[in-house]
Amino acid sequence: MSSTVFTSGRHAPSVRDFIEDSARRLPEKIALICDGQRMTYSALDAMANRLAQALAQLGVQRGDRVAVFMPNSVETVVVIFAIAKAGGVFVVINPTTKREKLIYILNNCRATALIAEARVDLEGIAPGSTSTVPSLLGCIRCGRGPARATTATDFDFESALSRFPDSPMPRNNIDLDLACLIYTSGTTGKPKGTIHTHAGALAQTAKEIWLGFDHKPQDRFFWLSDIGWMMGAWTILGNHHFGGTIFIYDGAPDYPSPSRLWEMIERPKITTFGISPTAIRLLMKSDPPAGLAMASLRLLGSTGEPWDPVSYRWYFEHVGKARCPVINISGGTEILGCFLLPLPAEPLKECTLGGPAPGMAVEVVDESGTPVRGKKGYLVCTKPAPSMTRGVWRDPQRYLEAYWSRFPGWWWQGDWASVD
Repeated sequence: MSSTVFTSGRHAPSVRDFIEDSARRLPEKIALICDGQRMTYSALDAMANRLAQALAQLGVQRGDRVAVFMPNSVETVVVIFAIAKAGGVFVVINPTTKREKLIYILNNCRATALIAEARVDLEGIAPGSTSTVPSLLGCIRCGRGPARATTATDFDFESALSRFPDSPMPRNNIDLDLACLIYTSGTTGKPKGTIHTHAGALAQTAKEIWLGFDHKPQDRFFWLSDIGWMMGAWTILGNHHFGGTIFIYDGAPDYPSPSRLWEMIERPKITTFGISPTAIRLLMKSDPPAGLAMASLRLLGSTGEPWDPVSYRWYFEHVGKARCPVINISGGTEILGCFLLPLPAEPLKECTLGGPAPGMAVEVVDESGTPVRGKKGYLVCTKPAPSMTRGVWRDPQRYLEAYWSRFPGWWWQGDWASVD
């Protein structure tokens, strides 16, 4: 699915491989659009190289966790690729996370470095004798606003880019090295750090963007999501694997007016747009999109929760103009991808999820593990998937109890489904 060819039996494509390949093949192609900024693949790769060297100087080594506490921004995408180039493991944390939860995640993953927006108050967290996160060696500050709680071990993002050359770091990761930790929301307890490798993350996200969302070279992909949710990493890795263009946005979808979101689709000619049912229900309270053709759209996406027929139909008719299929997907942080995913060429039934995603062995069963039809049952995965988390970070027993104890040998993460 990629033009990159790897001949070594030891290596599979890693995050740094595909971004460097895209920079070589498509240097002037737009990699991302954000807040009026457009960044090419060559510029993205060069900036990531510079920041990777700053991370190395800070002390980040292969396998070290680097926490990213940033909003949706160009810098955040650069940071993710820089961490991979430095051999580190990126841990993207939702920028709305409360301080107590942030400190828990930093300590749980034993973060070596923290990359945060300049205006975030890190008093007591930044490296120093009073730090509540003793593993931290230093911080990098990004974005607008005056830096706060700066220490001698801090870097400023812009100065780091000016201090280091754009030559790539030596290669120091292999396919089964960790690429990222993604923490669950923690609604049923402490957040779980789900473990994802380079090979698994890329195999899953690439096949879903390629097959489920019919990737084309000219596509511009926009999923309304915080970067700290798994859909952030999924969007970046899945689209950039193919040299695709992504659109990212930081802010409320209905501010300063409900038309804001539809204008963001119209102006940069977005071809694939994804959103949650809750966001659509919010937008339905205002007038439907009017005066904007949004003719570039060819696919709609959704995930996060069940649809109801009224809001699904509103999305299909008013946003997709009754011509764009709704690719409704369901998966989770724990697999960085989908269990259920309809293909664009299949007949679609409103509010449904199609069937098993390509390559996924899933079934709906009753209490005894017997397949059921026509009624609600447990959605289980009967065989491993490439990106299935390789555990819960620093808590293997919780991993077994959370996913494998209900149906021995089968994965169940708490989802229900029915097959009609």
